[in-house]
Amino acid sequence: MATGPYIIENNVPIPRMNRGPKSGLAMGAVLRALEVSQSVLIGDSTHKDVGARVSYIARTMGRKFTTRKEGGGVRVWRVS
Repeated sequence: MATGPYIIENNVPIPRMNRGPKSGLAMGAVLRALEVSQSVLIGDSTHKDVGARVSYIARTMGRKFTTRKEGGGVRVWRVS
């Protein structure tokens, strides 16, 4: 049935979710290895995505990080 620009359909199967590799787990290992004043460049991710993951990891680890866009990626520094 067409309703304006939209088409309502029946019985369309829902595809399985594709979450890809667990990049958050790998990032956690890298951030745990950083010493104060060290940094790591994380490519192929948006600043918003990296910031959210870094914020979560920082809270659970009790450490502080800061992030900045750099080229095609995001650089993360450990500040304390």
